[in-house]
Amino acid sequence: MSKMKFLSIAIALGVGASSITDLSILFPSKESVVTLYSESDLLGANARVHVATFDAYKDFEYNSGNCQIGADLRMETATSGIKYWCEKGHFKE
Repeated sequence: MSKMKFLSIAIALGVGASSITDLSILFPSKESVVTLYSESDLLGANARVHVATFDAYKDFEYNSGNCQIGADLRMETATSGIKYWCEKGHFKE
């Protein structure tokens, strides 16, 4: 992607001129990504169903915390015994 396109995106997102040189602030690092999974009654006990990916900012704790909240809320409201869990990284089958 060209520098001009990055600049346009940064301006559209409201990133100040002083931070435009460090565009990495706009994108998550691989180390900060957390994925929420669930079991599936239809696919079997060993299924890993992708529910959501948390990749906001470069903060693993922030993404992990939000993922855990999502897992807990889903398990509290689930009508079946399906379990939800979080794993570091992008979706893996």
